[in-house]
Amino acid sequence: MKNSLVLVGLSLALFHSPSLHGQSVGIGIKAGVPLTDVLQPGAITRAKVDTTRLAIGPVMEVRFPFGLGIEVGALYKRFRQTGQTGPRDLTVIDQSGRSWEFPVLAKVRLPGVGIRPYVEGGFSYNRLTDIVKPFQAAIANPRDLVNSIGRPGFVMGGGIEIGSRKLRLQPGLRWTRYNTSSFIPSVNSIDFLVGLMF
Repeated sequence: MKNSLVLVGLSLALFHSPSLHGQSVGIGIKAGVPLTDVLQPGAITRAKVDTTRLAIGPVMEVRFPFGLGIEVGALYKRFRQTGQTGPRDLTVIDQSGRSWEFPVLAKVRLPGVGIRPYVEGGFSYNRLTDIVKPFQAAIANPRDLVNSIGRPGFVMGGGIEIGSRKLRLQPGLRWTRYNTSSFIPSVNSIDFLVGLMF
């Protein structure tokens, strides 16, 4: 959580920097469909992770000349973990979890009239809460398996931008590679997102 607050603080400082005066700053919302699961089960036996097919969150963007820009946002997802673990699979897992992703992206818009293709790339910090840990010892309460972790990721994406400076629609695909963190295996996350920017 501390890393998340630091990232948000740096983002706010960036957008209030005097050097950005005269630049176009926009705010909006992004929503879409996760095409892959947020995480892999890891060492849990016969486990399954189902990601709710909705991702949503706020976004801020600074637009520079020559089609360049910086985007900072937050993306919320929910998921459910089910399975059995432990001696003779006596521990039943049925746990909901939450994911917050905090991407910081550089964007390049290609020339166009009305419709402009764009590409983006950067980094993301992912905060996962209520994660079921791999089974290590006999336990009486499955809640003892729950943990929260953060992990870094690399982001690439692209799409098209439709509209004017005052109102823009941005459908696109985003790929994030999250590295192994603690007991969580690495994962490729793919999302179809539509941004509405003001």
